[in-house]
Amino acid sequence: MSVVESQTFGEKYVLFERIGTGGMAEVYKGKLLGKEGFEKPVVIKKLLQQHASNKELTQVFIGEARLAALLQHDNIAATYDFGQIDGDYFLALEYLQGRDLFEVLQRAKEYRDLFTVQHALMIASKICEGMEYAHNLKDLQQNSLNIVHRDLTPHNIFITYEGRVKIIDFGIAKAELVDNMTKEGVVKGKISYMSPEQLSGGQVDSRSDIFSIGILLYEMISRQRMYTGDTGELIRKCITVDYDHLEESVPGLDSGLYRTVDKALARDIEKRYQTCAELQTDLDDLIYSLYERPDPKILKETVRNLFSGEFDREKSGRRTSTLIDGRTLNSHHGAQLLNEGGDDLLPESEKTVVYDDCELTGREKTEIFDTVQTVPRGTAQRYKVFFSLAIISSIIFIPIFTPPLFKKSSPSAPSPLTVQEAVKLPSPPATVSREVVPLSAVEKLARRAEEAMQAGRLLQPADDSVFKYYSDILGIDPEDTAARDGLLQIRERSAVLAGEALAARKYNEAGKLVDIGLVAFPGYQRLHVLKSRIESDRMEQISLLDKKAKRSLSRNRLTTPANDSAFLYFSEIKKLDPGSRVAKEGLTSIADRYLLFADSAYRQFEYEKSRVFVEKGLRVAPGHGELKLMKEELAKSKPEVFFKTLGKNISSFFSQ
Repeated sequence: MSVVESQTFGEKYVLFERIGTGGMAEVYKGKLLGKEGFEKPVVIKKLLQQHASNKELTQVFIGEARLAALLQHDNIAATYDFGQIDGDYFLALEYLQGRDLFEVLQRAKEYRDLFTVQHALMIASKICEGMEYAHNLKDLQQNSLNIVHRDLTPHNIFITYEGRVKIIDFGIAKAELVDNMTKEGVVKGKISYMSPEQLSGGQVDSRSDIFSIGILLYEMISRQRMYTGDTGELIRKCITVDYDHLEESVPGLDSGLYRTVDKALARDIEKRYQTCAELQTDLDDLIYSLYERPDPKILKETVRNLFSGEFDREKSGRRTSTLIDGRTLNSHHGAQLLNEGGDDLLPESEKTVVYDDCELTGREKTEIFDTVQTVPRGTAQRYKVFFSLAIISSIIFIPIFTPPLFKKSSPSAPSPLTVQEAVKLPSPPATVSREVVPLSAVEKLARRAEEAMQAGRLLQPADDSVFKYYSDILGIDPEDTAARDGLLQIRERSAVLAGEALAARKYNEAGKLVDIGLVAFPGYQRLHVLKSRIESDRMEQISLLDKKAKRSLSRNRLTTPANDSAFLYFSEIKKLDPGSRVAKEGLTSIADRYLLFADSAYRQFEYEKSRVFVEKGLRVAPGHGELKLMKEELAKSKPEVFFKTLGKNISSFFSQ
């Protein structure tokens, strides 16, 4: 991002910061001005001045504008205006606030509970809806345009903070209206998201986009890249569709889901879904069969919770920036960098690749296109595309690697914290001694917050915690940045602590942490998700322990062996749920079994053995009434016990 003074652009636009520069264009955040104080935020994409005299590039830019003007759909980023101001060709585009799918999937690696199969299905369904519209679009004379996006990648799918899914960057889309400098035998796109026919330079139609949507769906569900390897291996895998099927990568899902993904990724184009509408129908059927009441607000809540800190800052008007590959981008620029801004942020192997199906002469050249690698056409025998690509990778000697789409953390993602780190924050830097001046109310509260932070009192006690003091500061000054950021940090750490306790199966501790966190942050979805998981995991663990306990009980493994006894398992259940009826009844059943053993030994005049069984039973259930009575009987004099036993046996004999 390059911050500039606001400047007028023509009669109706004002430009603010520059949010991206590529090989062909630069992109600004701006606003559209109208009558009576009307204003609308926009993104302005300007052809770089040095290319204004280049007829080919100018035609590419104009072609993009002509195509974009026809694309008007809720799931496609809108284009508002096109023209020339002071010699600069420009596009006015919809300004979006949110995150692209690339960023969403990176952050989802940190917060796995917040991005589920349901999210993946809903996003894929919306992509299908937008592309079905684009594939069937006609011009004003009702002629089919046969648009193919050809670059459906995580960078070109945008999720707004309102939960809307937007397809962006039709910059290399192919349409019969616009040639867009696409020649026969030339391939454009990003290798890892190409269909096999697209990569091999074959005939490309809407079904190629369906294959790309299948890749996106696979990666959203599996949390991993579908294809990996260096450039040569990557190309081979893409052409042969060589990947670990979803059922292998993520076992245990619905069989219908596996069939849907496999059909979208069919190598044979005739066996693939023939339209996006067909694929969307199956996706929607899965959503409604797997989730009884799918919530349309789920994407809105998810993207806001995944990027809660950034969203809060952006909502308040405070901008943040993210450094990627040495470039700084505004965090809410709306992803309208399109081809020029976006490609520059990718590792080499993921940048737009263009090659001709031709003989290689060992020469290479760089054309003016942004992040485009070309191989010149030769005059000798033509090689097949696959072998041409293999030779390219061996001649150029440039190591190219796949981008870390699913790496565990990102520059903007909070790192996992240990319990110790979560309880104590780093000490504030030492202050330079200065003249003592009276402290303001905010400064006093800030000092108390620092003291509470050092003592680890994040949320408790309620009247002497960091949360309390930061909240008080905001009551005085709602714009205090330190207090706002501090509360966001506490919120994240409360969730981290609860997550660690849950991972250690300390369900009671995790539950208490979540409850405390929800008192402070009642609307924080991550804590609600954790609360649900705690109960779910607790019940699952109790069910497993109950099965083990009953198995041991059936084998009379009552209290021994210590590592596989009914007493051990029922006791574990009691720890997980102190009021558990299962644990209470289970321990009573062990005591009842010892009562039977004790009574049997008693009737056989084996009083010492009977006493052992009674003691074992009372250790399991100290309040067991019948065991207490038997203990009293066994404590009487031997003659008295003997005649009592004899009487019991005689009575039992005549009652049979």
